[in-house]
Amino acid sequence: MTVHPAASLKPRKKPAQQRSRDTWATILEAAAQVLARHGYAKTTTNLIAERAWVSVGTVYEYFPNKDVLLSELQSHWNDTCWRHVQNLPPHDPSLPLEHSVRLMFEHWVGVLLLNPELYAALVNELPTRGNKWKADARLNERIQLVAAALRQHAGRLRSPDVALSCEILIRGVQAYLDHLVVTDPQRLASPQLIDDLTEQFCGFMLHGFAAESDLAVRNPAARV
Repeated sequence: MTVHPAASLKPRKKPAQQRSRDTWATILEAAAQVLARHGYAKTTTNLIAERAWVSVGTVYEYFPNKDVLLSELQSHWNDTCWRHVQNLPPHDPSLPLEHSVRLMFEHWVGVLLLNPELYAALVNELPTRGNKWKADARLNERIQLVAAALRQHAGRLRSPDVALSCEILIRGVQAYLDHLVVTDPQRLASPQLIDDLTEQFCGFMLHGFAAESDLAVRNPAARV
């Protein structure tokens, strides 16, 4: 599967009027359904047009090919996820850290459950499609938000570098969820998943994965 440069994955035009915006949204929704059902290889503009109840010419009016259309779909999904992140209530430092972390994971997984089939298709079929920069930017913003919240609990944190710890953990959780939606999607809806993510995240931030004595054994300089 050829991955086109991001510069080539641009729509022919963006909708300007409400009727055009409605058509655009209908095409993207149809593309999501077709991709989730058939996968990338069997997805065609004809199938998308048929699902959207529009002509193929209407699809081509906005998108020159299916790669551009699916790239726009992925971009739309990234934006949707980010809007939900921004809708999280402000962090309340008076509440236990565990409460805030649990709320974060409930919200995070909840967004993925809005359309797990599409999420799985985007992860499994379209890992980049020219939008990796946007996905990375959104993830970096999430990391910064979490780090800012955790710094308000600095007195309880074991890690001396909150930003680095957050980046390692959040990127790890993202990779795990991407893996899970493909290999075991039912676990996404399990309350135990939220419990496990919260316990692991807080356990690392509050206690670390190794005791100081263990670190000293592996790193003699730590004994000094």
